[in-house]
Amino acid sequence: MTTKKTSIIILTLFLILTTSITKEFKRTLSTKSTETLTTKTTTVNANNENYKDFDVKNFFLVPISVGNPPQTIEVSLDTASDYSWVAGSNCSSCTDSEQKFNSKSSTTYKSNNNIVEIKNRDGVANGKSVSDNLNLSNYKTKNFNFIVVDSLDNEYSDYKNGILSFSYKTSNGVGFLDALKENNQIGKKILTLRFSQEDFGSFFIGEYPNDMDRKKVKEVKTCNISDKSDFLTEDFKNKWVCDLTHGIVGKDIKNSFEINGFAYFDSGSTVILAPNKYIDLFKAEYLNTCEEKTENSDKYFTCEKSSIDLDNVKPLYFVLGGWAFEIPASSLFKLNYDSSKYYFTVRFTNTTEVWGFGKNFMRQFTTIFNKDEANVGFYGGNYFNFKDEKAKLDGTYVEKIMKKNILGDIEEDVDATNEKALKTEKEKKMKLLWNVGGVVLIVVFLVLIILCIYRSVRKPKDDDLKPLI
Repeated sequence: MTTKKTSIIILTLFLILTTSITKEFKRTLSTKSTETLTTKTTTVNANNENYKDFDVKNFFLVPISVGNPPQTIEVSLDTASDYSWVAGSNCSSCTDSEQKFNSKSSTTYKSNNNIVEIKNRDGVANGKSVSDNLNLSNYKTKNFNFIVVDSLDNEYSDYKNGILSFSYKTSNGVGFLDALKENNQIGKKILTLRFSQEDFGSFFIGEYPNDMDRKKVKEVKTCNISDKSDFLTEDFKNKWVCDLTHGIVGKDIKNSFEINGFAYFDSGSTVILAPNKYIDLFKAEYLNTCEEKTENSDKYFTCEKSSIDLDNVKPLYFVLGGWAFEIPASSLFKLNYDSSKYYFTVRFTNTTEVWGFGKNFMRQFTTIFNKDEANVGFYGGNYFNFKDEKAKLDGTYVEKIMKKNILGDIEEDVDATNEKALKTEKEKKMKLLWNVGGVVLIVVFLVLIILCIYRSVRKPKDDDLKPLI
């Protein structure tokens, strides 16, 4: 066999082996990496300090532009509303609306001739379904479906100018995140909310915030959108709803109480809405010196300032996705509009095992609504692993071991005495051996190829031509 043919055979074997090893190594790496965070991200401050009314001050207000030429309207960014809507210029009952949309002034306006009734817990808004350009900051949509409201109940409690819905699903066409994706404005259907101060907040669309690197993204704790939506009424099926398993008074899980219900997340609310069945539990733990009041069908509590010592109030935890998330005392008791009393930020209503988590919960975290992954994530704040703590209490907890792999990533493995864990550890060692052995083989083949090429191209010396005998 000639030297040239030998080189070709060796090179072919080298390419086959290299391809195999590369695929295996890439597969190993892919489980440890996350996507590079390069998608367009914009931050906009929601500044509410100019609003003196207590209720309005606590909405998450953002400016949008509607129609062509654009008309600027400040609306509430709402993660729990089924509809996006604005007050129409013909709405005589929208007396509190400072900015109204004049459809006759827009050249891109289209009416869908559908009359829509929008209900919230306290009132009703009526209007017609339309489509037009709708932009938020530098995010632009065309032919976006929303409602132009013609009449509004006096008791309607949402923000009076309008709402931009970021609900998980909508009742009127495509949601805003979906519309941005369809218009190639974002790469991922992600909304992130962050409350930096009492009256300020920021939102990010299309990706995680720029200051969240890969390490921080890995630290996000999530709860999946509930797969038990058949148990929910129509009022809740479109919302970001997670399974809610327990509540805990203080960090001692001996004081935990089972819920086995649902929680939705509402950026347009300042309180937690709890089923009435839990009112006695909260009275005993937090409200024994407070006054019970009723508003519509809700029950709430106000407390004299002298009766509440925030330093001695136990935090409240809720368990979502196996993680117990804390609401500190400073978010459970807030001063009312004239700072004369505290009000308890959990209100009680006629729902069955459906809780509403407003900004008094979300304020503790960077809250990430991820429609692509169908989950809600929380970064920062205080939390702990409820499953582990429960196992310690029950005496069934197994100590976990922490290891570092060759890439430098921290991995958490199950108990090493477990047969499955040992098998997994053995498989990891075999993969490592395979990768190291592959590198050695590659080096050997490279040396052989270089020798073969060298022998094929060099000129023979006279001594090489002499007979051996």
